[in-house]
Amino acid sequence: FPSHDTGTGENIDDGILNTANATLVANSPAIALCANLVAGGHSDWFLPSKGDINASLSCVSCWSGGPMDNFWSSSENPSNTTEAFKHSQAFSGGYMPKTTMNFVHCLRKW
Repeated sequence: FPSHDTGTGENIDDGILNTANATLVANSPAIALCANLVAGGHSDWFLPSKGDINASLSCVSCWSGGPMDNFWSSSENPSNTTEAFKHSQAFSGGYMPKTTMNFVHCLRKW
């Protein structure tokens, strides 16, 4: 189950639940992109949670040449749902307004 009352979780595998949440898909272009993605013959893509990102950074094949900096997670700020967690190597990430431009990196269940 998601970790926060806002409906999003930050733990490993919470990205799958966050992406499956229809309300989040409707309110987040980044989540919608992953939820509706069909690529490489697969349609089970999700926008990773904060925990998924941290776990997958050690998996080089998970990133397949995509950006490894400045991308969105599906984890919302528990005290402000207009913000989501953004991974950044420059400042270890943090919550940013969802209107900020960043990369989207969809993952598949590993």
